Amino acid sequence: MRVDPVDVQLAQTAAQIQELLQSLAELQPLTGLLNKRALDRRLEVVDDHEPLAILSIEVNGFKNLNSRYEHAGGDMILIEIGIRLQGVVERFPEATAFHLSGDEFLITVAASPRKLAFEIGVAAQQKIEGAPFTVRGGKQTGSREVTVAVGLAHGDR
Repeated sequence: MRVDPVDVQLAQTAAQIQELLQSLAELQPLTGLLNKRALDRRLEVVDDHEPLAILSIEVNGFKNLNSRYEHAGGDMILIEIGIRLQGVVERFPEATAFHLSGDEFLITVAASPRKLAFEIGVAAQQKIEGAPFTVRGGKQTGSREVTVAVGLAHGDR
């Protein structure tokens, strides 16, 4: 039986499209970080015997920021937080950043000691709070106007 090269090419293209759709379904469109669906899928495959840390990151007073800088300005703040968190996790191969919804972000730290997870949490907080944010019209937030609360849970699943 002869395999038609066009059929092979079509099958490969279909597989690539399916993979692309799957990856797009796991991205939060505003920030480009992974979303809750991606988090759920990642947690399903975590080895039950490996430690897992979860860093919960929430923007303090985001409703007020959104009111002050309008929704477009609030979106710009969230986008920049996503960029800053991605910059942090790129330094730590064990870490992955997620944008769950609104002002809620999360970092998972797989198979690592609590001390490293704490270090990543501190780095994330410093990166977010370390510089003002540019919002709509080129305005900047105050130097410490955008702050975050970071919570750490660590343990075996």
